[in-house]
Amino acid sequence: MTPLQVDAQALLLGLLGMVCGLLVYWGTRLEQRVDELKARQCLLAEEMHKSYVPREDCRERTGQILGGLERADEKLDRIADAIRTGGR
Repeated sequence: MTPLQVDAQALLLGLLGMVCGLLVYWGTRLEQRVDELKARQCLLAEEMHKSYVPREDCRERTGQILGGLERADEKLDRIADAIRTGGR
């Protein structure tokens, strides 16, 4: 092999090494980012469980709210009837 072929081969191997190094760097950064996203997902899942309301509690609270609205509606009906009849 001539010295020019050896230099071209060394240059090609050097470039290939640089490309492989960049790919390894990119893969490592990508892996770190995935790990960060997994950690954030775990934190979000923990936060969601803290603010989660069970279905039965939600139904009970909804029933209380609707009951209060019905009582307010009945009071308004009585007031409207009293106004219509002139307070009698």
